Order: sequence, then C-alpha cells, then structure tokens
Amino acid sequence: MNKGLIVFFLFTFLLGSCDSDKKNWSKKHRIKSKMLLFYNGEILTMRGDTPEYVESLVVQNGHIVFLGDLNEAHSQFPKHLKINLKGKTLLPGFIDLYSNFSFDLGRAHWQDISPKTIGEDYQLSNILYHLKLSAGNEQEWLVAWGLKPEKLSPKEKITSALLEEYFPDKKVVLIHENFQSALLNSEAFEWAMSKNLLFPQPEEIAMLTNYWLRGESWHSVFDNLPLGDIEDKLVRLEEIQNLYAQNGYTHIQDGNARLQELICLKIAAERQALLQDISVLLPFKTYTFLQNDSLEFAIGNYEHQLKIQGVKISKEGEGISNTYALTENLNQKKMLYEAALATLKKQITLLTQRKIPIWLNVENIPETDVLMKFFRSMGYPKEGWPNPVLLNPKLSAKLTAADIKSFQLAGCYLFPLNTENQNLSAPTHTPLEHSFSHFLKAHIPTAIGSQYPFGEFRPFLLMQHMRNLQPDTLKDTYQILKCLTAYPALQLGEEEEKGILKTGALADFVILDQNPLKVGAQALAQIQVTRTIKGGKTIYQKKD
Repeated sequence: MNKGLIVFFLFTFLLGSCDSDKKNWSKKHRIKSKMLLFYNGEILTMRGDTPEYVESLVVQNGHIVFLGDLNEAHSQFPKHLKINLKGKTLLPGFIDLYSNFSFDLGRAHWQDISPKTIGEDYQLSNILYHLKLSAGNEQEWLVAWGLKPEKLSPKEKITSALLEEYFPDKKVVLIHENFQSALLNSEAFEWAMSKNLLFPQPEEIAMLTNYWLRGESWHSVFDNLPLGDIEDKLVRLEEIQNLYAQNGYTHIQDGNARLQELICLKIAAERQALLQDISVLLPFKTYTFLQNDSLEFAIGNYEHQLKIQGVKISKEGEGISNTYALTENLNQKKMLYEAALATLKKQITLLTQRKIPIWLNVENIPETDVLMKFFRSMGYPKEGWPNPVLLNPKLSAKLTAADIKSFQLAGCYLFPLNTENQNLSAPTHTPLEHSFSHFLKAHIPTAIGSQYPFGEFRPFLLMQHMRNLQPDTLKDTYQILKCLTAYPALQLGEEEEKGILKTGALADFVILDQNPLKVGAQALAQIQVTRTIKGGKTIYQKKD
C-alpha cells in the first residue's frame, strides 16, 4: 500500500469518529446516575484561602448537586444511596498538570537498562548483558530505555562502535533515562538519514558526535521508531491509569503527546476506556504536521474524556537548548539566541491568530530577561528558574502587574526531583524548590507537575517533600494541597468543574484515611488513598 495512504488512514482513524466501537463499550466505563450522599467524614472543599469543611455532599449524574447540612441533604434529596465516610477525608481529585506518561506506552517493547533495573552495580558489562537478553529475537530493531552513561566509571564508555561490535545485524537505539537524547549505532543512524529525520545544521554537528542525538533530530527519530502493537500500548495505558487512580488522580495532562501516542489515546477514548480525564499538549511540530495534511481536529473539547488542551512551544523542540550548552563560540551563541527568539515569535503569532491555547516552555533567550528580573526579585536563585506556562488568561493579571511584558503567564509548574535519590528532609534544596516556596508566598497559583515516569508522582511524597520547604503550619500545608487540586484546575481553565467542591462541579473526589492538614510533615507519606471517584463513578477502591 502507498505510504501516503497508510499515513492518511492512520490519522483519519485518529481524528475521526468511531461509532462502531460504541457497541463494545464496557458497562464498567458508564457513569451511573444513582444519587449518592456522602457524610460522617471531613469533607474538605478546597475553596478559598483557608480550609473549609461541609457536613455532607450529594452527587447525581456525575456532578455535585448539594453541599451543606446533613439534615437539609436528607430533606432535599430523600432518595439516595448513603456512603458513610466513617471519619475519612474527602476532597477534590488530584490533577497532574505535567506528566509524560505517553513516553511510557512503548516501553513494554523496550529493554530496560535503567540504574533502577540493573542495580547498584551499574557497569558497562551489565548493560550489555541486559541488552543481549532481547537481542536474540529476529527483530531488526533493538530499542532500550534507561541508559545513564554519567553513572558509569570514567574508564567505561558506551559508544556506537561498541554497539556495532556486539549487535552487528540490528538497528540499535539506546534512549537516555530522561528521554531527551539517545545513542544510535550506524545502522540506525543511516536509517534516520535515509528517512530525512535528522537536522544536522552547522551548529548541531557537536550533537551528532558518536551518533548521540538530541533536540529536534532525536524527536524526529523517536516519532518514527517502531513502538510496538497498538493493543499492547492500550494494555500499558490501562496499567498507567490504574496506577494514577490508586494515588487519587482524576485528571492527567500529558505534556508532550506525539503522533503515535495520539493514535493510542484516541482509540482508548473511542472505546471509552479512559479512567481519568486526559488532556494532551501537542508539540508545535505535531500541530503543524496535522494542519499541513488538512486533517481537522478540535482543540479544547473533551471527546470521551480526551481533550487536546493546546500547543506546547519549546525551543528544545527546535534543537536549540542542547546546542547552546555545547557551543562555546560567542557568535554562535548569539546566532542561536536570535534563531530561537525568531522561531518563538512566529509560533506565538500564528497560534494567537488562530486562538489556539499556548503552553510556553522556554529559557535563555533575550525576551525572557524581564522574567528573570521578576523571579529574582522574589529571591529566586540565579542558577535557573521554573518553566513558565501560558494558558489561562484569568491568571495572567498578577504576573502582568509584576511587569512581565514579554509573555503573559499563568503561573508555573514544578519539576520535582525523583525521590529515590532525594533525602526528603534534606536542609538544602534545588533552585526550583526554592522558587516553589517563593511563588506560594507571593500568592501566585502554582501547580506540581510530576513528569512521570521521570519524576515522583505519588501525591503525599510530593506534599511531604514540599512541606519540608515550608514552616510546619496549617496554612502552608493547605496551599501545597491546592497545588494538586485548585491551582492546576485554574491553569487548565477548568476551575468551574474541577479542583474544588461546589454545586455544579464534577464529582471528582479522592477519599483518604487521614486528613493531610492534621498530620505532621513526616507522616504525610503514610496517608493512604481508600477510594478514587471520577464523575461519580469509583475508579479505585482499596481492599480492606
């Protein structure tokens, strides 16, 4: 079949409707319309600047229809199913504003060579041993994830030549643990060249040394890697959603959804197999590809719990960031600055004209000097600053008033460290963590994005980590809890339905065995999710 027809078929399938799938919808994915009355617990609304509790809450047709006095609830809604909280705490479901879970969909077909899998003895011989485990099959590709060469001893080097020696008949791609780069052997590199996937501009030559790819070249290769059967991806997607449900999440946003992941998510949505609401950010390149192929798709509307939230603009996607870091020539640095700024202006202008929501992820360009000035005026260290996010115009006023004129911003998300390598009670913290504290104190809405699978996403470990940065007071713990509920809902522009409990909002809840506001910082990690409810439907319940 002609390659163009295959691509057209795939994306017509991705972006079109699929009515035939409706016949196969499972009953477990349908929202029931029973009226539910929650009572006898601590029902925390997350409204306002201080904690607020109500005595009872009534749900019907997936939405909250009443909050308040228990006797009044009985009077107004006599026909209901009682749910006795037995002293547990109910609050809005958690929102992960910036996940990378779509990267995880293909990992079932990759060999895992991460330090976590190989163990403390992270040596070249052990990496090669794990690669050989999957090299015996007849597949032409050997793709592995988790490579972390910086953990190897200085005497050990993993190179393309070494891959040629051990795997002469395969195309080999070893993906770095952070997914931002990969080492290819010559077979894979020549394949990428033949597909016109590389962008070896003069300033990028350093990045192609030894077939290490970064920036746009690596993103293009990743987009075209054979990532396995779609049904296997759907199985992995279900596993990821269940993991999130067990931790109280009712909304996940993927920060970098590419073409193959969009296909998987679209199919899952049409089968109504999504437990949480899932919103995705399209890289600008993906958006442009879809537009150029005249494939229509909606932005900003949920279809079976899947929503294309907006377009992510990032100079990393243009191969600028890593090149800049590798370049010592001042003239080249200036050229890269100018190129990045020109690209950003064009992209922002185009998307603004089309009224497409923009998420901005940039740094180290001239137009951000005013942002740096503002961040540092709040005591932010010089070493770096958070990635700003542009989406919800309602939140831009505070930052605009702070003399941020280059771009209107809607807050910032935080990239937490992976707590496996982090002492949660450590007295010193990263610049990002310090800025988190400053943003909260400045009353600027701030959300915590996990970057799963790279960072910590378990909510109470995140809360414990962040509360160690704050004085141990009720107010600060409450503000941190808002960073997982009310604040990300604001940044998503969905504050009317998510993030707080109020009449008319979605019945998206998490029920906990303890109240996070009434335990010490070190006890936060011991809190258990007993039930997660999405739109009035239980998507997770802890077994007794």
